[in-house]
Amino acid sequence: MSDIESTGTKNLEYSLVSTEWRIYTIDGNGRINSNATMLLNPRDWDLSLKNNMEKFTRDVNIKLAEGWRPLGAPILTGNWLSHSGGGGGANAVQALIREKLPSR
Repeated sequence: MSDIESTGTKNLEYSLVSTEWRIYTIDGNGRINSNATMLLNPRDWDLSLKNNMEKFTRDVNIKLAEGWRPLGAPILTGNWLSHSGGGGGANAVQALIREKLPSR
């Protein structure tokens, strides 16, 4: 998602990075699986938090490498940080901004 706003002599672009929470579990063969409907046990919580935060960080870093910069702190829904699980549409969102160049 991106929008453009004129602020004096600068044209700014805005973008949002959104990462939806996934529940990660380890199956009997030691493979990591993603299943959005399972309840979390403590082991799954640690694995899920790690993998979700890594994905969110990767998604944001891709945009930062493209010249975007954060517009405030990331927003994490309450479910994102809840031990009861991140299901039900929990998201992490980072608003980004950059100056729009004539070539874009």
